[in-house]
Formats: sequence, C-alpha cells, structure tokens
Amino acid sequence: MISDLMKRLARLEAGQAAEAAVPMPPELVETNLYAVAIALGGYPRPPEPAPSYRQDSISDGFARGLGYIDRDDMEARCLADLDDWQARIEAAHAALVEKYVQNPSARGIGKGPMFQMMVGTLDEIAHAKAARLPGTPHHWPSEHPKFDRAEASIHRALTFFGMSEGVPA
Repeated sequence: MISDLMKRLARLEAGQAAEAAVPMPPELVETNLYAVAIALGGYPRPPEPAPSYRQDSISDGFARGLGYIDRDDMEARCLADLDDWQARIEAAHAALVEKYVQNPSARGIGKGPMFQMMVGTLDEIAHAKAARLPGTPHHWPSEHPKFDRAEASIHRALTFFGMSEGVPA
C-alpha cells in the first residue's frame, strides 16, 4: 500500500512540477507521505485492543491526514472521485507549509516554503521516531522513511530545491 501511495503522490507532484526542471526525488515523496501521516493524521496510533489487535499503518495515518477515516475509506472515495483526492492533497500540502514555514531550524535557508516544510517535516519525523523507542508499548513500526541523509539523497533534494551550486555530485 505504501508503494501505491508513493506512486500516486509522485504522479501528483510530477503534474504540479511539470514546469520544473528537476522532479521531486523519491525520498522526498516518501518524506511528504510521512509528514501528512504524522503531522495531520496522528500516526502512529496505538494498536486496537482485543479481539482485533489492528495495527495503525502509514496508509491509515496518511488517509486520516487527508480527512478520510482510514485507508479503506480513502481508496473507496478516490475511486469515486479523483478530483477530491487532488483537492485533499493540495489542502494537506498547504497545511504542512503553514505549519513548518516558521520552523526555527528552517528560517533563512533555502528557496521558499517547500524547502522549509521539508526541513520541518524531517525534524518532526525524527522526533516521532525518538518518542517511540523499541521496547516501549508503541514503538516506531519500521525504519521508514528512507530519507537517510546520505550524500546522494541530500544532493537530489538540494538539486530539487535549486540549491545544488557548490554541492558535490
């Protein structure tokens, strides 16, 4: 399911960035997915009690961040009205930009609110992961997102934001 959401987000971002010379790197698409799930969808939630023991998924958090009940609700409603999906994605993006534009660690850096939003997003993801350590009742469920801050990931991100001058390839 995560790969399906990433594909949808990538298509949407590609459509919005058609005039841009550099497409959004996959790491940033995934980071954006997590940002919506954490900041807007309250991901991760504790598992449900017996008898279901249902675990919260990144897809459920993302769906809640877009205003759906869960992943199943999102999928059903998207099939019925694709324009609704796009409007919700745009609203979520605007909410993230509004939330993170004033992020102290992003001020004065980069070109525009999108970069500041990504800096704020990465900070919040790190905070969410640190707050749910292994061995606690509700630990972070995976090693995601894959934005690993490796040189190649950082270079792709900086290139996307038009800041690659002076950065080694």
